[in-house]
Amino acid sequence: MIELIALIIGATITSLIALIVFAKNNRSITNRIFLILTVGLVGWSLTTYLSLHTSTDIQTLFWIRWIMFFVVLQNTSLFLLIRVFPASQFNMLQKKYIIVIIYSIITAIVAASPFLFIDFKVSPIPGPGMAIFIPHALVSVVGGLTLLMMRIRKARGLEKTQLQYLSAATILMFTFQTKPASYL
Repeated sequence: MIELIALIIGATITSLIALIVFAKNNRSITNRIFLILTVGLVGWSLTTYLSLHTSTDIQTLFWIRWIMFFVVLQNTSLFLLIRVFPASQFNMLQKKYIIVIIYSIITAIVAASPFLFIDFKVSPIPGPGMAIFIPHALVSVVGGLTLLMMRIRKARGLEKTQLQYLSAATILMFTFQTKPASYL
């Protein structure tokens, strides 16, 4: 019961912060991507909780697939946030970003399907969709963190400080978002 209360409080506070940031300037690309990242974080938290409180392996597998869907959403939005932050305008229609978004959509669909995890026997059994998911995760996370470090090194003044705060927040996010369940 304490887990559920903590989840509800955390998800509510996180959602409120994202909505306040978005409402402050809903045309800002940074604020839009931050909102999407928050949806991914809250979705991940809720589906992780649900996966741990099911009565059948089929239900657990269903929620694990949705966990992975939200992981793709988080990874993509984090990468894009690192790319655009702190700008309010950015051209996402560049070919490389369209490719990132299309690849992410395909990966998210695979993550929520039986192709990523084909079954659940004590733990999820990986499927052929891992060949799409793992490169996406590596490029998004490692590429995003590398880009963040490069941007911090080149930045000056206020932008450098803002990027350092983003770096600290990213480290905290990954620290608190450790292994979600004993079966993963």
